[in-house]
Amino acid sequence: MEPRLDRNQPNSGRSRLFVACGVLALSAATVGVFLWRPWLPAWERSYEQAQLLADSNPREAERLLQQSINEAGGRFGNAQLALCRLRGRQNRWKEAAVLLADINLKDCQSQSLDRVGREAFASQKWVVAQPVLAELLHRESSDKRELLVLLKEVYGQLGRFGEMRECVQQLTQLDPSDPKVWWALAQTSEQMGLNLDAIAAYRNVLKQDIPQDASILVIQKLLDLLVESGDVVAARNELNHLIALHGRQLECSLTEAELFRLEGRSQEALTSIEQYVADGGKSLRALMIRGLLRLESGDAELAAKDFENVTQRDPTYESAHFKLAETYRRLGRLELAQKHQAEYERIQGIRFEAEELKKSQRIRLTSDADRERLPNLQDSPDSHSKK
Repeated sequence: MEPRLDRNQPNSGRSRLFVACGVLALSAATVGVFLWRPWLPAWERSYEQAQLLADSNPREAERLLQQSINEAGGRFGNAQLALCRLRGRQNRWKEAAVLLADINLKDCQSQSLDRVGREAFASQKWVVAQPVLAELLHRESSDKRELLVLLKEVYGQLGRFGEMRECVQQLTQLDPSDPKVWWALAQTSEQMGLNLDAIAAYRNVLKQDIPQDASILVIQKLLDLLVESGDVVAARNELNHLIALHGRQLECSLTEAELFRLEGRSQEALTSIEQYVADGGKSLRALMIRGLLRLESGDAELAAKDFENVTQRDPTYESAHFKLAETYRRLGRLELAQKHQAEYERIQGIRFEAEELKKSQRIRLTSDADRERLPNLQDSPDSHSKK
């Protein structure tokens, strides 16, 4: 094979080398200009450099962020938020919360807000997560459903149940066929004492395709609220509906007893209670109803035994103490009456304090002293009202 003898052959490799070097030099210059971008304001350049160093050199990143804020005249939302995030990643959340309070979140990029909000949520730093996620929710490009789910949890943890309920209401509008959001709305409304709204929400749960055991539970919750509100007709209809759909459940006898009592049919109510107990029912409410029926029929001794049984199994059941005080007064046992009246007033005072804590957005008791002062009342199954 003849060698190529053209005049330019010895220089062809060198030419290619020059071209390659030129390309590399141009690329390096382009990257350098992109990273440096001299036309940007000084605070923007400091901010971007800090972002590049956040993982590898957080101390230098913090210095650059502070420099960026100073160069911007003391207020530069993105840099302030980045500094807040950096403090959070160093587990300095109290400092992060102080920094966050001074930031105009409307000036911050959505991506930065999203990172801070999710990291604060994952670390259960609700006070930091709340304003950040709330700001994101108002932006058009946000995933509203996901943000509402996160905010619902945040507001619940903070004890801000009104705003928690608003989140759930918005979720029902976004996905009205999801039984879980209707259940959440019913539970939140019930917790806030909005029984009519809770009843409507439970009815919407039942309109969805749910398993049989869930249907029984929802109907029973609905029955409890209807009985509590004194709507005997609606409660009877729901009870008949429950029996027709799923057969006679254990709790049916208890609900029936309450309805009979509301209708003034004491003997039938007592028979239903005895049936409930015979079938293995262990609800304290059954003992309370039986005690009330016995007290109303004049059998104070047996009524006292039922109420004492309730207080032994749940010392915080305030209405049992209230009724014991009343029963012992009838029996002339004034010392015992005073004892249970005092216990009723003590528990009522503690419960009032717990309610005040809810209102002040501190439902999650954090101090040992609070936990000792308010034992077992925070998540009690009912208000133990004076029925």
